[in-house]
Amino acid sequence: MISSNQPENGKHDHYGQADKRVSVSQIGLSTAEQAVLHSLRLFCMSYANPGCHAWEEAFESCSKTFGPEEGAKIGLAVMNAMRSLRQTRMTCFSFTNPGCPCCRHKLAKHEHQFMSLLKAVQMGDGLARQTTAVILCEGVSSNRFLTQMEELAGHLSALAPGREKSVSPAPGKRLKFSS
Repeated sequence: MISSNQPENGKHDHYGQADKRVSVSQIGLSTAEQAVLHSLRLFCMSYANPGCHAWEEAFESCSKTFGPEEGAKIGLAVMNAMRSLRQTRMTCFSFTNPGCPCCRHKLAKHEHQFMSLLKAVQMGDGLARQTTAVILCEGVSSNRFLTQMEELAGHLSALAPGREKSVSPAPGKRLKFSS
């Protein structure tokens, strides 16, 4: 389930007090992370409205940003992470329409969590990674989703060879939460 902030009747009154959105610039996304966010939104648009074929634009955008080979890998990794999350969540995933000039600079709650999780995986922050994944997956097992996010983060870190790479724990070494 996916929900967009697509304005109804051309109005943009969807930012209520309970729906405080964070600016993209506030969370300090790199250029690569902004491209991931853009493709995530396009994949969400495809799920919300299958007839729009926005997934094609998502892959094209990744290809333009990362090159044809790496762009295809990153686009597929974003799609796989979103698909895994969709299969886990029971409620809607809110996202912002990337084509809306006045909205696209703000992050919906779930987009913010998704991008925070990506940053946590890239930084090797196990606690933030685990807690954010549990929240996004609504308490359901997040192992498959985390594996997809680790793959996405791996593709992004491979693009920055001069950057110090964080070491992610092996999938079997994740924190386990029990009730």
